[in-house]
Amino acid sequence: SSPLWAQHPAVARECAMQAAKDDGVFWMEMKDFTRHFDQLDVCHRSTGLDQLRLDVNEEDGCIGPCKGCCFGCCGYWCLCRGCVALCCPRRSSMETVKARGKCCCCF
Repeated sequence: SSPLWAQHPAVARECAMQAAKDDGVFWMEMKDFTRHFDQLDVCHRSTGLDQLRLDVNEEDGCIGPCKGCCFGCCGYWCLCRGCVALCCPRRSSMETVKARGKCCCCF
């Protein structure tokens, strides 16, 4: 954890920075990232109906499965996750894609 988060609370809020935890999450400036790394690997997972899962929200106790069912059904039917998974499945590949200059729309 850095004291800079406390000095810049608006940035911490925008980055959804939570209380300091030892969870392996860290932030790095883009110029530091590009100085230390010259390659970024992204794992492209397959998606389809077989990838839809129910989150039973175990941390919410006995209401967790009901909550998971409600959110799951809402996502499946109202947010069209079921239709997308059925009609537009993606299959992973071993294809390597070369970046054009900067690697992402936000850089």
